[in-house]
Amino acid sequence: LVYTTFIIVCLMKYFKNFIIERQQGVFFALLLLVVVCFGIGISHLVSSQALVTQKLYGVNRSGGEFGADKLPGVLDTDYTYPTNSEGFKPYAAAGMTLVRVPFLWERVQAEKNGVLIATEVDKLAAVLDAAAANKLQVILDLHNYGRYYNTPLAESVATMFADVWSKLALRFGNHPALYGFELMNEPHDMPGEGKAWNKLAQAAAD
Repeated sequence: LVYTTFIIVCLMKYFKNFIIERQQGVFFALLLLVVVCFGIGISHLVSSQALVTQKLYGVNRSGGEFGADKLPGVLDTDYTYPTNSEGFKPYAAAGMTLVRVPFLWERVQAEKNGVLIATEVDKLAAVLDAAAANKLQVILDLHNYGRYYNTPLAESVATMFADVWSKLALRFGNHPALYGFELMNEPHDMPGEGKAWNKLAQAAAD
């Protein structure tokens, strides 16, 4: 909009000369250009305001992070996932668009830098499929509080943290129901504190 205003001011000065010289045709052509530029500026302003004021509503669907003391645990006994599309219908009916689904690192990757456990990853895929059936999107939340097997994460394990996320991103990155990844739920009391977490998060993002 600032650039549009600048253009208008410059062109208006130019118009003055044309008016004096009675170049009516060129004057009206330039006037039309001003109107178009102004319209474009206003449309961009409205679009940016719409993005800023857009609100997304959702729900946290706990269950996948349960039973941390019973790894890997028994599905629907120690922990659970919303894999049935019927379970998502009330959220969609309420006008929600997002569902945050927690899971435990140790369940999807039992050994550091190891392969993802197919049966557990398939359960998360079923969650995404069920959400997609209801036109909902999912935030996958690694719900470990900055720990792996209850050991606080340090800067030295940044590559390990990046490993699990690179594999999860490769598996789910193109799923239509994926809204995003939550790298870690509430990391706290870690060696190096904020400095360590910054390195870990950056490694995962890279």
